[in-house]
Formats: sequence, structure tokens, C-alpha cells
Amino acid sequence: MSLWKQIIKPYSDIRELLSRYWENYGGWKAVLLSPYFHLAFLVGVFTFPYGYSTELLWWELPINVLPSLVGFSLGGYAIFLAFGDEKFKRLISGNEGEVQASPYLELNTTFLHFILVQISALILAVAAKSTNIVPHDANLYYFIYGYGIISYIGFLYALFLAMATTVVLYRLICLHDKHLSSLDDDG
Repeated sequence: MSLWKQIIKPYSDIRELLSRYWENYGGWKAVLLSPYFHLAFLVGVFTFPYGYSTELLWWELPINVLPSLVGFSLGGYAIFLAFGDEKFKRLISGNEGEVQASPYLELNTTFLHFILVQISALILAVAAKSTNIVPHDANLYYFIYGYGIISYIGFLYALFLAMATTVVLYRLICLHDKHLSSLDDDG
């Protein structure tokens, strides 16, 4: 394999995995129809510090909150992966070629989306802080406010996705409860 193909292959693999995740999640339609995104948008538009100055910088909040949330989410994801016995995991897993995502794939996709949005929001906040983009330059005024609002809404969306992930986890617990009840009935 040529050096160029060796360099390109990891990018192609990542693109393929992310495309599969995005398709399983539902793409932009799922995001734009999500009540959690709607809440993030409304709260973001009404709470963004439009008159921000050197004392009130929007990116400080995401930078302070998101690292802990990412760590907590990764820990929760690891716990989820260890959750339940093999029989239960097979029960909630789908079959190859199914149109609708299985509960197992749905929860994995939800966790992945939750974590990717958190990391993206953190990267946007770090980029804003590192460039110290405040709307003093008249030429960049609308760009800076637009970047700030979009990034801030992304941060809030990451927070609201914590609720969405909790709801999907509850669904898994209900399925596990039903599974355990069926074991009791069989025994």
C-alpha cells in the first residue's frame, strides 16, 4: 500500500463511521425536530450575553462546565457498555439489515451524539477564548455575534442532550426490567 493510501485510509474510516452514526441518529432532520434542540435555541437566543464585554465572556461557562460533563458522559457510556448480561444485549440488539435501529444501537448512537456535541461545543468555546473574539471590530461584528450565538446554543444543546440521554437510558432500564421479569416468569 502506498504511503498516500496509508495516510488517507484512517480519514476514510473515520468518515465512514461518522456517516453511519449520522444516518443512525437521523441526520439534520432529527436535530432540527428535536425538542431538546428547540429548548437550547430558545434559551440561547434569550440568554446569550449580547452586550458582552471583557468581564462577561460567553465562552467561560462552556469551558468551565463541559470538561466535567464530557468525563461524566464517557464514564456513563462505559457503564452502559458493561450493563446487562449477554442474553439481554442480544435481546435488545438488532439484526443485520433491519431498517429501524435497535434499542442497543439507538442508545449507543444517542451517547455518541451527546459526547460529540459536548466536544464540539467545547472546541468552539476554546477557539473563541483563544482568539478573544469580542465584537469591537466593526468589520467582523455580525460574524462574531453569529459565531457566539451559534456556539452558545451548541453548548446549551449539549446540556439539554443530557436529558435526552437520560430518557433513552430510562427506556433501556424499562427493557431490562421486562427482561428480568420474563426470566422470573420462566423460572
